[in-house]
Amino acid sequence: MSTAASFLLLTGLLANGQELRWENAYDEPLDFKCPSGQSISYIKSQHHNHHEDRMWEFGCKDTFDSGSDCFLSPNVNDFDQKFTFECPPHHIITGMSSYHNNKREDRRDRRWKYKYCAKVQC
Repeated sequence: MSTAASFLLLTGLLANGQELRWENAYDEPLDFKCPSGQSISYIKSQHHNHHEDRMWEFGCKDTFDSGSDCFLSPNVNDFDQKFTFECPPHHIITGMSSYHNNKREDRRDRRWKYKYCAKVQC
C-alpha cells in the first residue's frame, strides 16, 4: 500500500473515531442518562442560528463500584430564564433531559431536568 493511501486510511479512521454523536436533533427533546455506575464526564454542544437551539453530546465515566441512589429533579427553569442547578451534597450528575419550545420565535428555549445519584452507604 502506498504511503499516501495509508495516510488517507489512517486519517479516515481517526476522523470516524472522533465523530460527534449528538443525543438530540434541533428543536427536539433531549433525554440522556449515563449507564448504571457512571456519571457525566463531558458535555459538548453546537448552536444553530436558524433553529435557535442546540444539539448536545455527552460522555460518561465509571464512578460507582457499587449501587447508587438516583433522583430526577423537577424542571429547574422556565422558558427564557437563566438558571443554576446544584446537586445535593455528595451527589453527581448522571443524566439530563430537556424539551424545546418552538411555538413563538421570541420564546425558543429549553426547560431542563437533571438526574443525579449518590453512592449507597452500607
